[in-house]
Amino acid sequence: MATSDVADVLGAMLVEICLACMLFGATTIQSFVYFQTDASAGSSRSLKSVVGSIWFLEALHTACSIQFAYAYTIKNFGNYDFMNRISWGAATTILIGAIISLLVHGFYIKRIYTLGNGSVIIPVVLAIPTLGNFACGIGSFALMFGHREWTAFRVDLPPMVTMTVGLGCAAAADFIIMLTTTYYIRLQRHKGNHPPGNWADTILTYSVNTGALTTVISILSVVLFVTEKHSLVYLGFIQMQTKLYSNSMLGTLNISAITPEATQGGVHPNTYKLNPRPSGVPQFGPRTARTDMPTPQVTIMQETVVSRDDLDYDDSDFKSSIGLAITADSPQENKKELM
Repeated sequence: MATSDVADVLGAMLVEICLACMLFGATTIQSFVYFQTDASAGSSRSLKSVVGSIWFLEALHTACSIQFAYAYTIKNFGNYDFMNRISWGAATTILIGAIISLLVHGFYIKRIYTLGNGSVIIPVVLAIPTLGNFACGIGSFALMFGHREWTAFRVDLPPMVTMTVGLGCAAAADFIIMLTTTYYIRLQRHKGNHPPGNWADTILTYSVNTGALTTVISILSVVLFVTEKHSLVYLGFIQMQTKLYSNSMLGTLNISAITPEATQGGVHPNTYKLNPRPSGVPQFGPRTARTDMPTPQVTIMQETVVSRDDLDYDDSDFKSSIGLAITADSPQENKKELM
């Protein structure tokens, strides 16, 4: 196999895994913001558990992505036969991604149900592709361990059905979420309940928080899986898709931490308030100074010693004292100069 063939099979996938790792950094930051601000103050314990579980699953998903990228590009470098084998890390990412997508889509189903004042039409429609995506993800995970090779996995009918239907269901669910969430965001902006932001905030809101970017990645994953038979580029898009799910959900939750009063007084609208923590609970934010303790004072003392030589002596005394130190071995010229 030529070097260009290796780049065609693994090159794009490696770049996409690097981008997925960067997205995990954004997931970590958003999770920290969620638990340290007012976003989690009014959340139920179950929602906090879901957020914590999603972060843990994303960390595990990232570790598995790095594992199979390392196995293909480093550990088995030059072993062209191994590129056709399905690594256990790649199969595990499919399973973890299916679980994360189920949790995130379940969150959006609940949110749309609440925003729709109890209407069950859209939530029920959204639940159908959500369950289909999860079932096909479990089936693809099992078939990966059964086939062991990418060639057989891409050709046989059962994995073709599970992957194509699963990715199609994910794209359909993301499209429904994008349309519904965009409608409610525009409705809230019209009523003045959503704080306005600059153009960058608007782009992030409508691309990430509504699931628009996730929808695009889902559609690309389906197309590339069907068309690119000799490349793993679709697998890298699936890794990115999982990261975008969690960032979309956390971005939606963190919007509630933006203070309405921040839109006034010249303060940037995306201003977060930290939750007060009870005493005895470890704090991860900046510490505040205590006022009940005396301020420590430091006294610096400096001692200066001055040495002076007040002895007066004439030139003859100096010569006589030097002359005593001259021994018999000294050169004769030195004796003459001092005498």
